[in-house]
Amino acid sequence: METWATCPAVERQPFTLSGAWVFKGTRVPVAALRRHPAEHQVAGRREQSEG
Repeated sequence: METWATCPAVERQPFTLSGAWVFKGTRVPVAALRRHPAEHQVAGRREQSEG
């Protein structure tokens, strides 16, 4: 992936978090996941890997 603009899971709106890249349909900034990936694991995936 070259830029966030080509990723269908994220969007950028001028009035949402001052135009920061966020996950589509949310106000969760992509930068938050990139800074703290372990804190944002999906519970279903964690359970699958443990079982």
